[in-house]
Amino acid sequence: MAIERFLQSPEVFIEQEKKGRIRKKDIRPLVKSLSLRDDDKLELVLRTGEEGIVNPTKVLKKIFELGDKEALLLRILKTEVVFQGALSLKG
Repeated sequence: MAIERFLQSPEVFIEQEKKGRIRKKDIRPLVKSLSLRDDDKLELVLRTGEEGIVNPTKVLKKIFELGDKEALLLRILKTEVVFQGALSLKG
């Protein structure tokens, strides 16, 4: 199954264009969890870190080997944003 294969992989790379250059980015550390719920919906929890952030559509395209047209059919619902760690406000 694609989900299990992704979760068992230590590294998963996508190509991103940044400032006119193509570079590889390891998205595996940015995926905190990925599971198929009982209602046949996929739950994807992403994190930010030193590696930056990643678009959920790009993650799903990589996992399920979707093309651009197929990815347009995805319905992604952002349910919450959780901040962890210390927050420092300087004023």
